[in-house]
Amino acid sequence: MSETAEIIYKCSAIYHPEDVIEPGLGVEFKHFDPEGNPIDPSFFDAVGVDEYHSNVGLNEAEMTTTTGPNDEVWNVPGVAMSPPHLVLSPMNYGDVWMQGVDMGITQLIPEYDLIIDGNISWYGTTKYYNKLTRKNDPINAPEWKWNGSIKWDPSSIAAFTLNYRHVNQFKWSDGIWVGTIGPYDIFDFHYNYRLTENLELSISALNFMDDRHKEIIGGAEMGRQVIMRMTSTF
Repeated sequence: MSETAEIIYKCSAIYHPEDVIEPGLGVEFKHFDPEGNPIDPSFFDAVGVDEYHSNVGLNEAEMTTTTGPNDEVWNVPGVAMSPPHLVLSPMNYGDVWMQGVDMGITQLIPEYDLIIDGNISWYGTTKYYNKLTRKNDPINAPEWKWNGSIKWDPSSIAAFTLNYRHVNQFKWSDGIWVGTIGPYDIFDFHYNYRLTENLELSISALNFMDDRHKEIIGGAEMGRQVIMRMTSTF
């Protein structure tokens, strides 16, 4: 056996069943190896079939956590299944209660050619209890989000717009796609310039602060984008 192989063997502490299981009625874990050294039962983490676990003994059931209807955490034995758990989608929740508030304001300042706009949204119902899985399913939307913009239009040939958008962190679950999105803050800048009566140039710097994030689980990561357009009207 090479030196590398010996190191791997010693670190993995491999035991044969006859070395750690007492024969006889039932199953009892030995607390000493064949050389008389003590064995800590907690060393045998739940990693495979018929493993020893200090909570459930020699069993395939591994301890896991689940969430009750009031977000309390329950410690329960897991279930080994083949094929894997089925994905329940879509589901009819029956009668549900939804609530939220959306407010917006727009301020015009004609003497400075400015338009200031703002909006804030609060969604008070962000989850529903799933009676089949006995877990709360998210609605795939944040509880809070807000945005604002400033537009300066000093002449008939040029215009500048600065937008800001904030989205709070929220949970996402859609079939096999499960995870957490946000929080993220996005700044966008738009510039429009009329070259001729029929030709306009537009430049947009989206997320120019390069706040890298995902807006949907399973989708691509969003970063800075610069877009240039030429628009012709007839």
